[in-house]
Amino acid sequence: MRYQMKLFSEPFDTIVQGRKTIEVRCYDEKRKQLKPGDEIQFLKLPDQKESITVKVTELYLCNTFQELYQKFNPVEFGCEGQTLEQMLREIREIYTEEQEKQGVLGIRIQPL
Repeated sequence: MRYQMKLFSEPFDTIVQGRKTIEVRCYDEKRKQLKPGDEIQFLKLPDQKESITVKVTELYLCNTFQELYQKFNPVEFGCEGQTLEQMLREIREIYTEEQEKQGVLGIRIQPL
């Protein structure tokens, strides 16, 4: 299967540069459909004119963003040099605590 997801400029660019190998999302209905081997076309916000297609290689389901972030090096999330606290502050700008209650998903990706 192939899915489309939107990404802000900075995380999009880190995927293009090969510096981000794990994308983070809430475990909502769309993400529950993902399986290793699927493809994701990321569209760069705000205009969505640029895109990159990646292959899903592994999925990591966790209860919280903190739990997920503590399992891997920040570099894999495109957050080189950031502390756990900084990473959690940034994800809170995107997802609320209420959304996090669905669970969170780490999506290991590989550009095609």
